Amino acid sequence: MSYEFDPSLKKYQQNPATWGAKDPRYRQANTHDLFREKLKAMHQPRVLEIGVKRSIPDRPTIHRGWAPHASSYIGVDLEDGLDVDVVADIHELSHHISPNSIDALLCISVLEHVERPWVAACEIAKVLKPGGWVFCATHQTFPIHGFPKDYWRFTREALESLFSPEVGFADVTSFYAFPCDIRAEEASDTWQHFSFLHASIVARKERDPKEWVLR
Repeated sequence: MSYEFDPSLKKYQQNPATWGAKDPRYRQANTHDLFREKLKAMHQPRVLEIGVKRSIPDRPTIHRGWAPHASSYIGVDLEDGLDVDVVADIHELSHHISPNSIDALLCISVLEHVERPWVAACEIAKVLKPGGWVFCATHQTFPIHGFPKDYWRFTREALESLFSPEVGFADVTSFYAFPCDIRAEEASDTWQHFSFLHASIVARKERDPKEWVLR
């Protein structure tokens, strides 16, 4: 999929927020809504969400309300805490969650903190049932933040590469949200192009990952 700059949009180049509203490539199906539609259509799904521990006790981050019809909703995090059912490292997710056992998986504001996201994508593929769906939301542009470390930022192309057919995924839809303008006071004349706070993807597991995919 190509995102080469369209010359007809040149007048929007200095204002990414305006560009985001005008560019048809940006106005694709919202992954948030698309995933919720897929989730709603499932009969008593087994749902897993990664990265659910509350950093602020009275502010839950788990999205259990998205699936009130779930037969089970499993919260996974690297550390124990509120809303955490299973303590597990995403790099070893299939060691803690049975392979081919999950109908829908959410991974929100997590992937940027994962040291090896390509391994995480494979582990997600392993635990999903064939035909199961994943929703992953992360950042294309965002201030550095911990919890416990901050490693990556992702374009749509990067997410599509992680959740690719080689890893076992199909019907991939990616999306940008919250256009922003990045400027440094010390270099205000720096060339500007598009930036977005959020990047996300929805994909369906078609088969298990190929053995060589992590090489």
